[in-house]
Amino acid sequence: MRSLLPFIVAFATGCNSFLDVDTNEDGKLAQALALWESAGLTDYDFTIVNICYCDVQPAIAQVQVRGGEIVSIVDDVTEELAVYPRGIQTIPELFELIQAAIDAPADLLYASYSSRYGYPTLIQIDPDGRVDADELQIQVGRFRVIRAE
Repeated sequence: MRSLLPFIVAFATGCNSFLDVDTNEDGKLAQALALWESAGLTDYDFTIVNICYCDVQPAIAQVQVRGGEIVSIVDDVTEELAVYPRGIQTIPELFELIQAAIDAPADLLYASYSSRYGYPTLIQIDPDGRVDADELQIQVGRFRVIRAE
């Protein structure tokens, strides 16, 4: 089993870790998306930690993307093929998630991006600050390029 410590520590603070909405999230997204698209990455692997505060346990998975499509999702804890992977997305789908939160607009939104490839490294969204258990946090790590276009 791989060490989960780097991922768990990032989320240990819970709901109070959300930052105020950055007024430049749209600009940050545009820059990151341009960097991602210029890299032309279609084959890559990464680990994703997906925490929805409506669920008891986070989804931690190793994801393989080939030709822009997910071809394999392995549970990072059991190292078994994930049968029902909830909320596991490709990098372009994560960009769409951020854009949807900007457009809504979400009450709280924070995203950080890789300086090399532009993919989101951390996404924190609270669609409605008045509703409990609707917050979402996603962390992308162990990113590895397999092949670019």
